[in-house]
Amino acid sequence: SRRQRQMCIRDSSYTIDNTAIAQIEIGGVETAASLLITGLHLPGSTAVTVGSFLVSVVLATSPSKVVINQSLYEVHFAYDNSYYTHCYHDILYSYDSGGHLMDTTKSYHQAVGG
Repeated sequence: SRRQRQMCIRDSSYTIDNTAIAQIEIGGVETAASLLITGLHLPGSTAVTVGSFLVSVVLATSPSKVVINQSLYEVHFAYDNSYYTHCYHDILYSYDSGGHLMDTTKSYHQAVGG
């Protein structure tokens, strides 16, 4: 039997346009995290984690647009249903200026308390 069980508590999508991408290229993780706090309503430490991932995707692919689809799960111990952690599943889709999908990147991370 499994030791934990996950319950999806939120699915979100956020589009980062060319203007925001230019800001991320200049401002780095701090700018990306700030955008994610507003766009996905993430807590600060989680926004920094996802923002770091976003910066690496932006620098690697030089996209015109990035769409982030995020699922947030609350994880509980199976034996007594007590809280264990939050788990974020992120999929980043990078598009070129013609709207063609260039890259899809996945990231998974956990954060106690959200």
